[in-house]
Amino acid sequence: MRIAPLLIVFFLSWLAPARADTVFSDLDFAAASAKAKEGGKLLLVDFTASWCRPCREMNQQTWPDATLRAWVAEHAVAIQVDVDTSQDLAQKFAIHAIPTVMFLQDGKELNRYTGFLLAEDVIAWGDAVLAGKAMPEPRLARSAPDPAPDELHARYDAANELVKRGKLDDALEKFLSVWKDTREAPGWMGVRHSFLLSDMQELARRHPPAAKAMAGLLDAAQQSFDNADPIRWVDWIEWTSLCRKLDQTDRIVAWYDAHHDAKGAVDLKRLDAEVAERVQDDVLDQLVARRRFAEAARAGGDLVARANAWLEAQSHLKDWTDEKWSEMSAAMVSHYNESMLQHLTPMYGCALAAGQVDVAHQIAELVVGVLDTPGARISLVRAALAMSGTSDSQLTILLDRAAELGIEEATLRAELQKRASGAVPAPAGG
Repeated sequence: MRIAPLLIVFFLSWLAPARADTVFSDLDFAAASAKAKEGGKLLLVDFTASWCRPCREMNQQTWPDATLRAWVAEHAVAIQVDVDTSQDLAQKFAIHAIPTVMFLQDGKELNRYTGFLLAEDVIAWGDAVLAGKAMPEPRLARSAPDPAPDELHARYDAANELVKRGKLDDALEKFLSVWKDTREAPGWMGVRHSFLLSDMQELARRHPPAAKAMAGLLDAAQQSFDNADPIRWVDWIEWTSLCRKLDQTDRIVAWYDAHHDAKGAVDLKRLDAEVAERVQDDVLDQLVARRRFAEAARAGGDLVARANAWLEAQSHLKDWTDEKWSEMSAAMVSHYNESMLQHLTPMYGCALAAGQVDVAHQIAELVVGVLDTPGARISLVRAALAMSGTSDSQLTILLDRAAELGIEEATLRAELQKRASGAVPAPAGG
């Protein structure tokens, strides 16, 4: 599934603070601020995210630089902040695009820059900040590959400032101009469909003209999407993001209903190859939400391949030594496991609902092969009972193994027995 590469980036980037080739401490913001103040140093903060391409490039090219590491060791305490997992901090500092790098001192922001930076740029900028000056402009112009125009960031910041001042019509005009001009702007895809869209929707709740404008954006995106051939990534993401934000996800289901073959598989003919997998994922999610479980299995394509793609992250992590693995916090492991169950157990239930018993068994084996816990097995059984009418023998095996591992789920076992006897009707699910 589409998330597997992001999971790989998420885990490998999380491990980065423990390596010798990075400038970043593993302290949180408060602790890093205190340490910088105590040592009379600057605090350098890199706001980043796993999906951000320029951020990943800086992780590879900029932050490991030996000269930069030496400069930071002498003059600063440096941390990275993931805007997805630290949204409060991102909002506090009004982070609207990434990467955004910031220098602070004694809790006060001194200077920031949004966009790609080379190590030499960060050093020159840091020296300027220490001297009470702003970042050297010539370096900025040279540094960033495919930068979004500075004016886009300025307009976005201005829109939010206008909202704070109550000038809602002016704010709406700014937001709409940024939305239009970032449609295919490098580095803006994630921000456009998360922070920007959320800010616009928040304005729409307060300001009827903004609500009308948002509806107009969806209609325009619908028209563009309907006419696109092929349907590209940007077409699908823009349309579906607006559908979700405006509670119009029935449109996604209606598109599937009009674009699947006789077996229920998504018609991929008009889809650009880059977006096909994302389309199957989104359609599967929407059909599951509507309890159309068997159709979801057919729309999702090769569910075993999708499950394997999710678990592909494990093969990359296996290359790390036991010592590195042990440095991963329990919270990060828990996050991975919860995400895996959230995505794979519905596929298991959908496969059973569609009568794809062998497919379901393969998915279950993949899950317990990675996470052989009572909770994982019980999650599989719950999904099966909620989404299918089967009393497949594997469900009893899963419960028996869960009991051996320490949890006897009497309620699920009783429901399974009733299902086997025909006392419980099969759930509706297509």
